[in-house]
Amino acid sequence: MKGKSGSVRMKSLDASGLAAMGRHEKRLDYAGSKRAIRDVPPLVYSPYGEGLDLEQSYAAHVEGTKRNKGGRALARHGFLQFPTDLPVTPENEQRMLGEAVAFINATHGGRAVFRARLDRDEAGRHGVDVFFVPKYEKTTRRGKVVEDWISLSKFGKELALERFGERQKKAKSPESGLFEPVFDKAGKPVMERCDSPVFQGRALQDLWTEHLRDRMGLEWVERGKAKVGRDQDRLEPEEYKVAQERGKLESAKADLVREMEAREAVLVAREAAVSAEHAKAVKAHKDAAEIKARNKAHRMALHVGMDGFLLWLPSVMQEFSDPY
Repeated sequence: MKGKSGSVRMKSLDASGLAAMGRHEKRLDYAGSKRAIRDVPPLVYSPYGEGLDLEQSYAAHVEGTKRNKGGRALARHGFLQFPTDLPVTPENEQRMLGEAVAFINATHGGRAVFRARLDRDEAGRHGVDVFFVPKYEKTTRRGKVVEDWISLSKFGKELALERFGERQKKAKSPESGLFEPVFDKAGKPVMERCDSPVFQGRALQDLWTEHLRDRMGLEWVERGKAKVGRDQDRLEPEEYKVAQERGKLESAKADLVREMEAREAVLVAREAAVSAEHAKAVKAHKDAAEIKARNKAHRMALHVGMDGFLLWLPSVMQEFSDPY
């Protein structure tokens, strides 16, 4: 599956986060300067003017709009990863930028993206950063258009509900300690809407895979494994490099252990062979000593007679029993 799947990662940005992303785009932060490995400018989508930076693009996008009060988040940042098996060519780079913008707009009301960027100076060249604030027209009860409003959560929740609907609520039981289905006093299941950030992420991941296949024609694309927990599963490039190096070290360590075990097995086999040969040599020596002693005894009996032989026999047997 490696190289054949894409992914979508989302997070909200407050004022400080938006400013930090602006500095990163200009490579004025530590991470940006460290990630750059080649002197190639990024591809940028800037619908409000080529001379604007990230914060200026945001200001132009939200001018004249309204939003509900409360909450610090100003915008959303999406990182859209394309399959790394897609060849890196000037045409594909421009295509990735355009398709990332088109996907976010298509899934967030059509007027969401105010800036997007594909960095080409980093090691990875299949990811597009998309910055967006979804807009929608808020109408009165009579159906008259009033004005443009913005919402960071409206469209994500709608996508999740459309795809997953509702499910029975579960709560942790104090008796069993397990999460069990919840029922009301009448015994009916208590339902909950599947529109949490977890379900929003799953819906976007499904839709992104479909976009890669159906709109881009990448029929070989596979969906990545569904996320099990709620922990962040995207590593920053620096963390990814550390993880890669750690993996290489662990692999080298495993190879070294296997090599040492193989050498040890060879040594054990050699020691066993030497021990076997030594045992054979000892037995052969004893057999030879026994034959020699018997022959000597036979010759002695012929020369000295039986009485003399009986007197001489103990010394012969002692020599046979202790050949060394």
